[in-house]
Amino acid sequence: MRSIAVAVEEGNVYLVPEFYKYIKKVGSGAYGCVASFYDRSKGKYIAVKKILDAFQDLIDAKRILREIKLLRQLHHENILSIIDLLPPESPYFNDIYIVTELMETDLHRVIYSKQTLTNEHIQYFMYQILRGLSYLHSVNIIHRDLKPSNILVNLSCDLKICDFGLARGNIGNLDSNTDDLTDYVVTRWYRAPEIILCVNRYDKAVDVWSAGCIFAELIKRSALFAGHDHLDQLKEIICLLGTPNKEDLDEWLPCKGNTENARKYLETLPYYRGRTFFSLFPDYNHPLAIDLLNKMLCFNPKKRITVDDALMHPYFNGIYVGNNKSCNDTKDNTDNTDNKWVANKGNLVSNNTIDWSFDKFEPTKRLLQNKIYEEIADLHPEMLIRDFQHLNSLGINIPRKHLPLLRSKGLVANTICSDRVNSYVLDTLLSTTSSSSSSSTPANSFSITSPLDIVKKLSVVGRQKRLANSQPIPKNQSEQSTEGQKSIARDMCYSLPTSSKAVSGYYTYPELSYMGDHSTNDKINHSFDVLRTKMALYVKDRKNSYISN
Repeated sequence: MRSIAVAVEEGNVYLVPEFYKYIKKVGSGAYGCVASFYDRSKGKYIAVKKILDAFQDLIDAKRILREIKLLRQLHHENILSIIDLLPPESPYFNDIYIVTELMETDLHRVIYSKQTLTNEHIQYFMYQILRGLSYLHSVNIIHRDLKPSNILVNLSCDLKICDFGLARGNIGNLDSNTDDLTDYVVTRWYRAPEIILCVNRYDKAVDVWSAGCIFAELIKRSALFAGHDHLDQLKEIICLLGTPNKEDLDEWLPCKGNTENARKYLETLPYYRGRTFFSLFPDYNHPLAIDLLNKMLCFNPKKRITVDDALMHPYFNGIYVGNNKSCNDTKDNTDNTDNKWVANKGNLVSNNTIDWSFDKFEPTKRLLQNKIYEEIADLHPEMLIRDFQHLNSLGINIPRKHLPLLRSKGLVANTICSDRVNSYVLDTLLSTTSSSSSSSTPANSFSITSPLDIVKKLSVVGRQKRLANSQPIPKNQSEQSTEGQKSIARDMCYSLPTSSKAVSGYYTYPELSYMGDHSTNDKINHSFDVLRTKMALYVKDRKNSYISN
């Protein structure tokens, strides 16, 4: 696939397939620039988001990886879907290109434009937001960063939720990662009270609160709770909703443990009677909408309405979203016969299919590059053929489904591959068991035994902690016990003899055996015999050269 260069703006050049016709720049934000293209090969308009120098900040890069992973697993018409990930020119890439459906604008621009918003507009927007959330919650995903700028809209008022960089599985405890608790000024306006108060347990109700704030903003045409900081944000909420009563607080904010300080702070605030939404929106004469808003913006998360119950609220009676076969709309058979269509869940994936294991690792630039490269290669396996010579040194995994392609090119033996090929462990094992100080890992390869080099690439936050947890690198084999060698070998699915010996001026190296069939072992051990001979001759030549000098 040949690429062409397109100048989207000054200093920003896109490298896209030659069949992409550039239309215009759509917008730009903290993570990159978005431009619209026409895909001649498929005959449709698309959006291409370029994330420039994506690995400069490791926390941001991890959020990008999280979004890519999730959007490739989620399929619903109110969730933005990834069409493609454009292949980079090499595994040492820094820019990421994400291709998605084209949406002309976002809800933030709509709210603050001169466009008239009728109750029908608001009703249709809110119904779609709740449908998207219903799908996310059904697969146990909490968005956690719902706001108007993260809701894309097209000219037909179709709506899609995007930006899943802060999304999490529905867990009871607040994440320990400090990056997720960063104080974002924009996000704060849509943050639920339980998160502002740093409660150590929260659930899907935080998304309902954010959706309620967006609901009010659609009516008011300005932010409902525009606090300047956490304390001011909390004050804005209590001024409108009133001081929560003791019984409500006892239910979800007990004065003990981790919530004791938050509870004591609330009790120091002056008493507020609160206001009604009718008085706040005197020109908005839709009682059902106000009733739903009250239930969505309930201070007590345990009493806050759920997304599915909100979709069944009488405010949405008569809403017809469209008979999209891919979304399996079904008629409501409940007693509420006025509501013609139930909450649409789309093509639901199983709760067990959202695998969050990808999110549990300490980010480094090389590791993040590898993980995103693997996602791109899953869509473009031809990259694996082009870059095969680099995969070993970089530690890039090869998905099992692409092994036949590599075998057809003669790049992978038919019998030595399991579910994933993680080939940098071989180089690492050789470097850790070699007794010669002259043997070292190549400069362009990733070594899991070099924590200090990894730490240099990490962000400043938490660096001392990471350094403290890093294990020292053995300078030679004598510093590493026999049991330690066996442990390393066992972890990497290889077996080793107890030690290496010097015989007749030559150095012999530990045998490496692959845990597979005997024919495979013979082939691999033969390769290692050749490798050991070359290394031994090199060591002997160096030794003789040193003696002669």
